[in-house]
Amino acid sequence: TDEDLFIFGSLESKTSNEFRVNYGQRPFLLATELGFGDTNKLQSNTNPEPTIKDGKDHFGAVTWTGNLTSRSITGLDFQPDFVWIKCTDNTYNHNLVDSVRGADKILYADLDSGNAEVTAANLVTSFNSDGFSVSNNASSNNTGNDYVAWCWKAGGTAVLNEAGSIDSQVSANTDAGFSIVSFTGTNAAATVGHGLNSAPEMIIFKNRAVSTFWPVYHKDIVSSTGNYLALNLTDNNQPNSNIFNNTAPTSSVFSVGASSASNGSGNNMIAYCWHSVENFSKVGNYTGTADADGPFVYTGFEVQ
Repeated sequence: TDEDLFIFGSLESKTSNEFRVNYGQRPFLLATELGFGDTNKLQSNTNPEPTIKDGKDHFGAVTWTGNLTSRSITGLDFQPDFVWIKCTDNTYNHNLVDSVRGADKILYADLDSGNAEVTAANLVTSFNSDGFSVSNNASSNNTGNDYVAWCWKAGGTAVLNEAGSIDSQVSANTDAGFSIVSFTGTNAAATVGHGLNSAPEMIIFKNRAVSTFWPVYHKDIVSSTGNYLALNLTDNNQPNSNIFNNTAPTSSVFSVGASSASNGSGNNMIAYCWHSVENFSKVGNYTGTADADGPFVYTGFEVQ
């Protein structure tokens, strides 16, 4: 046809109706002449092996329609350690369960719900090799309602971490940049080991013992006043140097201060920690445009 073609790659040959383009599957023979230097650097099969070759080994989402009867929810390629359940056609709670606290310990992450942890033996009954089991609780399995669960793999059974001034119990998946951290608060400036090999870029905290908001640390909202977000509130980023002791996490610990929300005295605390992993996850921010197409948000991988 008379249409113009724009090709990003190396045109190796063409006929009247066929183009053969090298996008890196073979060495670029003319790369040096093009100013790229070492030709191997442009060959995709010489790039470092990704840490995670299949994201489904570490994260997955499953859906089901409830029947109010004990059943297994399957479809994952791993045994989950953190499961976030929401009914999509009713106002039932956002239910968060994890293997560190136990399958029967529920936290609600709903708007304006800072409730303390509750025990519900029939919401999630176990974590299984390819999913989890639910029973006759309407929040996870009511007849005819539709549900979704977002599931993360951590490190299984929690282990003692003594990296911080407060000892913690940690289930960590260092490959996927995700850990679950349990500790007892002191209501004083302290550090807590998170079990990852890079500094967390986002942390969601909850005081399990009392009703208080969910503080969220995010690398892109920190400031000299220790800004935070609240998972269950509509507030924008708020300044409070006590929440995270005005200190960014390191590769071994995160910091907490004199706040009941992140470090309640004698209270059981839980923290969910993430950092970006190339080709698997991305923690970042974007600025809205109100355009129909919206802004382009680069993650480095295909979002499914």
